[in-house]
Amino acid sequence: MLLMWMHVLSLILIVLAVASWLCALKGLQLPRPRSVKHWSFCILALLSSVLLLLRPDEELEAGEDPSVYVHVGLRLFREGRFTFSDPALAEVPEAYQSAFRYGHAAFRSTKDVSFWARGEDPSEVGIWFQPAPSLLLGLPAAWFGPYAAFLVSPLIAMACGLLLAALCRRLFHSDPVGWMAYALYLLHPVILWNARTVRAEWGAAWLSLSALCIWWQGITRDEKGTALQGALSGLALGCALLFHMTVSYVLLPMLFCSAMRTRMRPFWWAWWGGVSFGVLMLVLQTLFVTDPYWIKPMLVDPDRNLLVLLGLVLFVILAMCCRFLGHSAVAPSLTRWIVWVLPPFLGAALLYIALFLTERGTLPLLPDWSAAYISLTDVRGVGRVMNPLLALLSLWGLWEVWRRHADARWLILVWLPAALCIGWMHMYMFETRRMIAFLIPLMLLGTLSALRLLQSWLEIRGRSEWWLSLGLLVLVALPLWQRQALITTWNNRGSYAFYREIAKEVEDGDVLMGEYTQTLVPVASLADLPSLPFSWEYRDDGERDLAETYARMLLQTDPDKTVYWLSPFPGATIPGLGLKALGEYHFKRPQLQRGRHAIPHTALRHPRRLYLSQLLPASHPEATQAELVREVNGSRFGIRGTAEVLSRSQIRMQGLNFPKGESLKLEAGRYQIFLAHPGGRKGSSLLEESDSFRSVGLGSYFECIHVHTDEAISLQFRRSLFVTDLYELSGSELKALPLPGELQLFELGPLNPQWMRAESMLALPQQEQGTRIWTLAAAGRDLGESGLNVDLETRNGMRLAEMQLSSGWSWQAVDLPPQATADGRAEWLKLRCEAYDPENPDFSQDLGFLLHLVYIPSEKLPELP
Repeated sequence: MLLMWMHVLSLILIVLAVASWLCALKGLQLPRPRSVKHWSFCILALLSSVLLLLRPDEELEAGEDPSVYVHVGLRLFREGRFTFSDPALAEVPEAYQSAFRYGHAAFRSTKDVSFWARGEDPSEVGIWFQPAPSLLLGLPAAWFGPYAAFLVSPLIAMACGLLLAALCRRLFHSDPVGWMAYALYLLHPVILWNARTVRAEWGAAWLSLSALCIWWQGITRDEKGTALQGALSGLALGCALLFHMTVSYVLLPMLFCSAMRTRMRPFWWAWWGGVSFGVLMLVLQTLFVTDPYWIKPMLVDPDRNLLVLLGLVLFVILAMCCRFLGHSAVAPSLTRWIVWVLPPFLGAALLYIALFLTERGTLPLLPDWSAAYISLTDVRGVGRVMNPLLALLSLWGLWEVWRRHADARWLILVWLPAALCIGWMHMYMFETRRMIAFLIPLMLLGTLSALRLLQSWLEIRGRSEWWLSLGLLVLVALPLWQRQALITTWNNRGSYAFYREIAKEVEDGDVLMGEYTQTLVPVASLADLPSLPFSWEYRDDGERDLAETYARMLLQTDPDKTVYWLSPFPGATIPGLGLKALGEYHFKRPQLQRGRHAIPHTALRHPRRLYLSQLLPASHPEATQAELVREVNGSRFGIRGTAEVLSRSQIRMQGLNFPKGESLKLEAGRYQIFLAHPGGRKGSSLLEESDSFRSVGLGSYFECIHVHTDEAISLQFRRSLFVTDLYELSGSELKALPLPGELQLFELGPLNPQWMRAESMLALPQQEQGTRIWTLAAAGRDLGESGLNVDLETRNGMRLAEMQLSSGWSWQAVDLPPQATADGRAEWLKLRCEAYDPENPDFSQDLGFLLHLVYIPSEKLPELP
């Protein structure tokens, strides 16, 4: 029953949008192709829009607004309500729930950046954004599959383009101009970018443009309008507020203009009733569903922003009352004042804002509280996004429209205030979403007007359409110049298939846990699986301990529970638990580079690598902690006291250079030799292996050779490499030996070392028998005459190894005896570091070192005689 209501609400929104759109098109009429040339242009425009727009941005990773709309839409049509109990959080004791809240300080109230905490029950969650965008996406996703949600924005963009085509055809009395409006709108970089992305503004644009076109027909002198048209226009405008509050920038001017033009006719009674009903729905949504714009707190504690808004509403109401009481036409003097005084005033205001607006959004001679409104008019930001020549042409055309077309002035009066309130244009293309419904249509109106005027000035009547075609090509080329990536790049192509493949593997599970919220949410959403993401970037040691403790509790309470683990890192060390590796997933997604203050013009292929495992009790026979080699290169589970991961770092080391074919001579004895490969390791470096010496790979760039010989030997290398460290084994002790030659500096990488604090700790996988060989790589900054002592100790203070570091990197192998604990949990090892010269003022209490760690389970090592 509840689920049916989601379908009903979504259908109401879709039917209202389609009905108002068809009503607007019926009154305006689409441009008609009247010749072969017209048909060719019409087909080309439609085909181009389909090919360019139906390549949606498959944004699924949590943290971006488009992905939130998609995941919320999928969940609403599964739950059938706006607020519900999260099945995963409901089983987590309240003392542990904080570990699974999104760790960023701004999002502590949400678990997965999609649903937020509601009420007193900490497991009760609900939506934050307005539900209308997700309802619009959720119905196609429920009927045709989740991918259908990505196609909604392109289809709405094309519908808006057809609406503007019909409007321009009616305004300029030209069919070719109508199709040019369609082409110019959809090929504008701002539209081309945003039409491929899930945006709440598209629903608002569709409804508000339909409402405006119907309203414009009713407000002009030659159109009276029916009650049905008025009701559709008013309802569409009021319900557009349910998609995005920027529609209020259009609503207020329309209310003011309507107050001046209202007559005692069915159209106007229905229009005002429709708008009132839409505003009432917004109020009910704010009171009972969600309040993303913080309206309720403003009502409790009003500030200047709310007072100004209430003043504007009161002004509109008074104007409407005066209009009904007077019941007369607008005074000619008022019309002349609007026509000749308003444009110069706005022009001077825009110039003043462009020249003197500060970074805080304030202006000289105005009070600071005005920044809340003035900062929305980012004239310089719009100039960066738009082509300057095209902008000037559009402004000239708008002036001519204002001067020559009396009916079109109503469109400018409505669009212009909204076009100015677009917000800061500094956050790459994200802020341009506010331009799609108001600013771009307004500039399009001016551009086509200017093009028509140029045609009439040239007085080429017989070839006028050819000149229009040539002008169209120029206007399309100007904004797209050096922005070909917008046309050629399919942003995030393949993301849906990538996450869908993983989702199919975990559909039979009970809980999905993981180390990175952004990549966990799409898998859990597509698989409809309860999830507990752990955002390691923002976590302290106490919160990591809570997450680890609850992970153990899950399987201790119910060992048969299927708990999956998803991480960008190859495994995790969780005390008391083991992992069963299930698969690795690799994907490179093409993505436009979103630079600040600019339209994207380049694209790169960003890699995404995910590892899927199953959490098992440590005693489970299939539970393993690692493969032959495991690099601890970024995973925060099982690491305490780390400060940050230095991703893809190039490191400098010293070593003895051995060109291809050279050999290293050793006397009888037992040795461990560490090799580095600047170009990456490809198998063993030895020309041959025997019972006396074996090679073990240590990740991408390093290799360790174990030697046990009773006579002098020569190790021959099959490729160029560097020997970085040479150790002699005497019993269980390691003795560093000098390298026989002059050392050279070299670089290799990229690696992902971690900055370890002075008292860092590592949770190591526990084995009941056997010795584990650890290879510890550590380095610090150039310490000059001083240095660092790094000690490796067990939790009870037993020293296992000591390293002395100065500059560069060094290696050391450590034999660790098994440190079995009573409960079978992994042992915590402590890394401590102290400066050689504590009096040196450059050393701080938070002194640390860089760590790149590789370990090999002892049972996988070759046995040497």
